[in-house]
Amino acid sequence: MSEKNRNQEKWRTEVLREQRKERLARLKSKDGGKKPIKTTNRAATLITVLVLVVVILAVATWWMFSLGVPHRSMTALTVGDEKITVAELSYFYRSTLGYYGIDPNTDEGKAALSQPYDETFPTVADFLKDQSVKELQQLVVLGLSAKEADLSLDAADDKSTDDYIAQIAFNARNQGQTLNNFLTANYGIGMDEGVMRKIMGRYLLANKYSSYLQDSFVITDTEIKEYYEENRDDFDQITYRMFFMAATRPADATDEQKKAAMDETKAKAGEMLGKITDEESFKELCISYAADKEEQLAYTETDKSLNSNYKHNIYTPSHVEWLFDQARKSGDKTILESTSGYYVLYFVNRKIADSNYVSVRHILVQADKSESTAEQITAAQNKAETILDEFKAGEQTETFFAELANKHSEDGGSNTKGGLYSGVSPGSNFVPEFLDWSVDPARKVGDTAIVQTDYGFHIMYFVGIDGIEWQINVKNTLVGQRFNTFITDQTAANPYKWVRPGADLVT
Repeated sequence: MSEKNRNQEKWRTEVLREQRKERLARLKSKDGGKKPIKTTNRAATLITVLVLVVVILAVATWWMFSLGVPHRSMTALTVGDEKITVAELSYFYRSTLGYYGIDPNTDEGKAALSQPYDETFPTVADFLKDQSVKELQQLVVLGLSAKEADLSLDAADDKSTDDYIAQIAFNARNQGQTLNNFLTANYGIGMDEGVMRKIMGRYLLANKYSSYLQDSFVITDTEIKEYYEENRDDFDQITYRMFFMAATRPADATDEQKKAAMDETKAKAGEMLGKITDEESFKELCISYAADKEEQLAYTETDKSLNSNYKHNIYTPSHVEWLFDQARKSGDKTILESTSGYYVLYFVNRKIADSNYVSVRHILVQADKSESTAEQITAAQNKAETILDEFKAGEQTETFFAELANKHSEDGGSNTKGGLYSGVSPGSNFVPEFLDWSVDPARKVGDTAIVQTDYGFHIMYFVGIDGIEWQINVKNTLVGQRFNTFITDQTAANPYKWVRPGADLVT
């Protein structure tokens, strides 16, 4: 490097050194200490930081709320010492809304919920929330009682929950949703699989204790007889005949025309009443006074006028009052007014409900008559015969039949409980062939058969007679009364209390 270049480099170095010294001098105070670094506006900087913190917290809070995190942890209600979260209570509220057909996400639903209700509940929403809470309160007190009785959920209960969750997940997939998204959409923010499992646990434990408690009630024969004698109208059955005579009038009839039509119909009904001498004459007169050929055919072919073994819950109050009058006797007759005509009634008899209630087990092999081919029906019949042969080749006990039912039956209503149906009576809602075999008076314990219905082939097993209808009905009533008393006492001992702000998040 030349002398000239070395001198230039030295000069630049000294200049940079002098500039650094000047900058350091400006940082020092008069006493030689280092000066504090100045800002243009310290307060403004602090405010900026605080605003950023608030924004970050707001975003984080919104994110957590949208995920339902607070809803799964915040308490919305207490029942005694039990805490109920927002998400759990929202499930019961949404279920109640569903029962009444109200969608809280629609304008129509919101309008319905905001309607005034009464002095106790300002709005319909307040009333329905209270109904939801009372249902939950019962589950809680039953669950607490179950724990006191050392009852708990078992593997079968866990399977029931798993199956239920699996069904919900299946429905969710069919709608293009995840399980948790589906639950949130239907039952509110915060609802997820974990909350649903907890709720299912409440239901199952409550049901388990309900059965345990009701089985523990001892009802004596004397109690049953005394209650029946005091409340015969609630348990007796009546058979009667009825004919309705409509008052014909134009749709735009005046009040005078309506009255004239009713008067004419009353006179005609009275005429029919005067001709009735016995039950057979009533049947014939129904055909004679029928309004048209179609109605005549109904009274001729189906014996339309006959109403057999009816109980006190007949829907027409005026009919109940006349039919269940203690002075009523066979052959009594009357006419009763309605808003559009007159009823002609004939009393046949009143009797104690003395049919047997029975229990049966069955194994269903499905083969729908209307949808299955002849080959499919034959295959189903062969399968049913094979299963029955397996039973006959084995122990031929009720226990063995129940095992076969759980293994082979395609009836989802009974194939987890050994195919059992209890409390079957002549008035039960079963297909005719199934019912006729079950209630046949000649039936004996252990009887088996294959019965074909519209649904397929039923391999039947007769368990036995549960009891006489009126006695079972009275006993069930007394058990129900004791159970309700228990619930009343326990809910009073474990009152519910709304907890805010969690309660305000229940929507």
